[in-house]
Amino acid sequence: MPDIDTDDPILQELLPGYLARRREEVGTLEDALARGDFDKLRIIGHNLHGSGGAYGLDRVSEFGKALEKAARADDSEAIRVTIRQIRAFLEEISA
Repeated sequence: MPDIDTDDPILQELLPGYLARRREEVGTLEDALARGDFDKLRIIGHNLHGSGGAYGLDRVSEFGKALEKAARADDSEAIRVTIRQIRAFLEEISA
């Protein structure tokens, strides 16, 4: 199980909320994919790409980059795979 190891007390306080919002966002991603809303998927991917590293979650940034790229290409299958990876990662992580 991946753990977040940080000595930053502010980050320790903020991280659980960040992760909770990302878990909720998985449903938003699935809904956007079902509707073919590639613009929404691209925007969320862009935001994940930018925010993950700030929380010490480079993997989240990688998922965001992949999601953004797939959304730009209207690649539903790549998006579906990335959403599954995000969900699995968030289920395993503890803060």
